[in-house]
Amino acid sequence: MDILVTGGHMRTLLSYVCIAVALVCTPFSAMADSWSVFVYMCGSDLESNYGAATADISEMIDASPSDEVTVIIQTGGANKWQNFGISSKKISRFMVRDGELNLIEELPQANMGDGRTLYNFLNFCQKNYSSDHNVLLFWDHGGGSVFGFANDENYSFDSICLSELRNALSSVYGDAPAVKPFELIGFDTCLMATVDTAASIEPYGHYFVASQEVEPGNGWQYTLWLNALAENTSQSAVQLGKSICDAYYRGCEDEETEQTATLSLIDLSKISPMIKAWNIFGMYALMQASENDSFYATIGRAATRSENFSNSKSSGYSNMVDMGDFISKVSDASKERHPAAGKMQQYLKEAVLYQVSGPAHQASGLSCYYPFDSDEDSYAMMVENGLVNSFILTYGLQHGFIDGNTANSMLEAITSEGDDAASSELSSTSQPESHVSSEPSESDSSEKPEHSSSGGAVDFIANTVNHSVNTALQSLLNEKPGKDQDPISFIQGLVENNVTLISESIAPMQKMDISSLEDTKVEVVTRDDGTPALEMTLDDKSLKYIDSVRFYLATLNDKNDVTVFGDDIDMFQDWDNGIFRDNFNGNWPTLDGHLVYLETTADLENYNYYSIPVILNGVRSVIEALYDFKQSKYVVLGARRITSAGMPDKNLIKLKPGDRITTLMQKMADSEDDTSEVETDSFTLSSNWSLEDSALPDGTYAYMFSMSDIQGNEALSDVSFIKIKDGQMTYGEP
Repeated sequence: MDILVTGGHMRTLLSYVCIAVALVCTPFSAMADSWSVFVYMCGSDLESNYGAATADISEMIDASPSDEVTVIIQTGGANKWQNFGISSKKISRFMVRDGELNLIEELPQANMGDGRTLYNFLNFCQKNYSSDHNVLLFWDHGGGSVFGFANDENYSFDSICLSELRNALSSVYGDAPAVKPFELIGFDTCLMATVDTAASIEPYGHYFVASQEVEPGNGWQYTLWLNALAENTSQSAVQLGKSICDAYYRGCEDEETEQTATLSLIDLSKISPMIKAWNIFGMYALMQASENDSFYATIGRAATRSENFSNSKSSGYSNMVDMGDFISKVSDASKERHPAAGKMQQYLKEAVLYQVSGPAHQASGLSCYYPFDSDEDSYAMMVENGLVNSFILTYGLQHGFIDGNTANSMLEAITSEGDDAASSELSSTSQPESHVSSEPSESDSSEKPEHSSSGGAVDFIANTVNHSVNTALQSLLNEKPGKDQDPISFIQGLVENNVTLISESIAPMQKMDISSLEDTKVEVVTRDDGTPALEMTLDDKSLKYIDSVRFYLATLNDKNDVTVFGDDIDMFQDWDNGIFRDNFNGNWPTLDGHLVYLETTADLENYNYYSIPVILNGVRSVIEALYDFKQSKYVVLGARRITSAGMPDKNLIKLKPGDRITTLMQKMADSEDDTSEVETDSFTLSSNWSLEDSALPDGTYAYMFSMSDIQGNEALSDVSFIKIKDGQMTYGEP
């Protein structure tokens, strides 16, 4: 053992002798740090189809043995296990030590997607295998804050939601344990690096490792980081978390899946102040929307132009958006930059200690919820299981999912959590002295807050309304206490009045009807270079609630049957003046020379992301691709099958020569709402296949602008016809 001399202080010879004697007399095992790694492994179809779980068990077995590192695994959730004789009819518990997998016990079949099963595992580990340092890992599919993780194939792909996770942890360790039981809590799953996950586990761990994006099938590289742990059991949890991230990215590079890879190491001690700032910033957005509900469209446009993860009609919606990018875009679009936006970014950077990210992402490290799917059921799941904050309240009002009474109950619950210094720190305008504590709150953030209109609510609102654009609230704040009036009592009364005003202004938006925008006129105009273009203009009233505009391209045959090729967002967009103009040049993406259906999933500064539905080797799948603006080319990331649970598979399949592809298009009937998916072309990938723009064959094509409002409704413009013959385009009737 090395003796380190720190701080520049020399030790005497006697000191060294004493230390040497102590080292000789003290058994090494008593001095070394012990680690236990508890792995909750729900195999699901990842194991039954690909053997992915047993492949990772092999990686654990292959790690260098250490007397100080114990790995405990609970298996279940798959209808077939590919290796090690693991039963699909039982819950099994194993110990990995000294390069061997040893069965500890077998239990009757149970649902791994049930919080009670997780509770039993945690309780077992706590009683029997707790060490100096404990790590808790979850392995399987993940669906973000809304849908949770651990989809048990034997129980209709039931999953553990965040409320079940919190309940299981609190049942074993209490609501607010004095000593956090885990150094690190990790998710070898997709999409679980969310603020809601962090808030759920904050009382129980020091650090948190998870991915914002869908993980590739290679997942975490257990051998690499377990070796690093075995070599140095004295390392910190931060060092371990960095090792996990680096090993994961190295594995992605080896498998050529690093393009969109993400993995974050989060300091859970930084989550509480970040959530306070998040609530204040959300309250600011709510108040802007209360004054002018067109601000909902500002939020929607910010979300659709932010980094987001796994949101498309083809593969389903996780409803996860990058938190840092979303904050920036909402703030940039606001009338004034709210100080909470800057604080949020600061707290977010402090919370994300380390991250690895592929070149196709500029992710901040944590995701948050936005209802891309405009689905009331998934919103209700989010309210039930996630972190109810002022943005969640705002989305509920925006989509008409909640009524005024529900909104006010949520408001009271949210504001009652504002009783720490974070709230006052965010106020840029001086306030009369109040009773905000300078000490951080010791309350358990996982507990349901008490409803209150004073105390924490007073402090929270007092610091929030200062930045409100609501003139009535501003006018009240300009009032001063009387000569003999207690300042604190004055503020309390003032804020209670403000709460009333806020409550009175809170009302859900009515269900929107944008049918008036159907068949919006499209004109043929001349570009500066003399070429024709299609242009649509929306007035301020029409534009008020629109958060995205794209176009559909379709083809017509002699029988006027319409086949839709998909959508794209490649157009000139002037939101200030409501002008949208096509950039269409007669090309469309082809895979190995065959036209494909294209769905735009993200519109970012350097990349556009696309989903391409196909049948790949007989399995319904979605090809994921991006367009790199810097290199002016498409990059095919791979394909994922759509699971029985309705989410993209964790296993990213690399396309290769010889793969059998059947393209899928949308066929439109007499009604635009009546579409069906049809198989259009089947082929075998050649040795030099690529995804690239190709000239469309001669024929007549239909071009339609698509407008989506803030509640997910869609309206199509008037149809414009483009005739292509010998590479030349002409505009007019078919």
